[in-house]
Amino acid sequence: MLREEILKLVDFSNCISIKPSEKTSINDKDIQAKLQGFPKIEENSLIIVNDQYRSTPSSRIIKALRKIGKIKCPVTFIIATGSHQPPTEDEAIQLTNAGKHDKIIYHDVKNLKNPSYAGVTSRNTEVYYNPAIKGYSKIITIGSVEPHYFAGFTGGAKSLMPGISTKETIRQNHRWAMTSETKLMKTKGNPAFEDIWESANLIIPLEEVLTIQVVNHGDTILHISTGKLVEAFEDAKAVSSKLLGEKFDMKFDRIISFVQPPLDRNLYQSQKATENTRNVLKDGGTIVLVSQCSDGKETSAFFKKLEMIGSYKNILNTLSFEKYELGDHKAFKLAKIAESVEMLYVGGLAEDIVSTAYMKKISIGDFVDLFKKWKSDGDNILIDEAGGFTAYYYDDSTEK
Repeated sequence: MLREEILKLVDFSNCISIKPSEKTSINDKDIQAKLQGFPKIEENSLIIVNDQYRSTPSSRIIKALRKIGKIKCPVTFIIATGSHQPPTEDEAIQLTNAGKHDKIIYHDVKNLKNPSYAGVTSRNTEVYYNPAIKGYSKIITIGSVEPHYFAGFTGGAKSLMPGISTKETIRQNHRWAMTSETKLMKTKGNPAFEDIWESANLIIPLEEVLTIQVVNHGDTILHISTGKLVEAFEDAKAVSSKLLGEKFDMKFDRIISFVQPPLDRNLYQSQKATENTRNVLKDGGTIVLVSQCSDGKETSAFFKKLEMIGSYKNILNTLSFEKYELGDHKAFKLAKIAESVEMLYVGGLAEDIVSTAYMKKISIGDFVDLFKKWKSDGDNILIDEAGGFTAYYYDDSTEK
């Protein structure tokens, strides 16, 4: 592991080091107690779970529901992949804890035929979705609530939109990420967030959706909210703000972000760590992204845009809300960061990929030398131990 290798060579003492508190962690017995009030899941129920690019401990929740007798019959799962690649069969079984009599449906946005139409939102998003969710007597979602760099927070209605929506619907919603109103940990007045919830309510009235909303750090569950979707999400959001949000009255010269699984699987997901820390990094400062990225860059549309347009100045001058294509927001926000700070990368990506993403690849040895210099110079250094999960904000610059 990259982090362990680095820790053998550097001393992070006298740096501010942040990771989610695990004092509120919930063990299996506590999880079962939290779920006792959840209704029994009968036959003809559909459970929507997150994909392999989310840390949601869905399998652990399903196991607990079985343990306390809330699931006694075969159930159907659908994996809410949004615009991501569907998981492998082995990954799907791990995500759902499905038994041999259970059914798993894969939402595959690239091969979705004859999608159902739900209507159009007040922001003109045309809502099309996977018809496989129709015909069930009850829909249950399992989601994780954590800060999100443009939607405000993950979880909640995202199981439905973008979770089981079409590529065009997702595109129309995600274009709002190009606007200044979309911010980390902001929901009220956030057009992307509000459009997600309006879209989801067109797919199925949210009052009819039962949910289990989790605040977690990796495999560690910190909080569980259950019940109807809106109320359970709001409760989990308040807890997530406290446990995963960190406020500073200063900005840092250098930030070292250790991207946590599963976000460290590819560059597309790892980039969330830069967004979660940018508010507390000085202009002209340095962020070091430490991420293995074993799956590479993952989303070709996002990376092809970087290759095609070139410099971050060209990206900022070319991409827009009006001409938005899916993935543009990633390229745009990466370019926006590159405009004001230095980005360094430690991990498994090839140097040409890293440089195309406006970063400079350095070795662990290079990082050690730089770190020693920064400490010697008296720089303020933040160690982001849970890159992509913990979010930082400066004074009142980000609305909670």
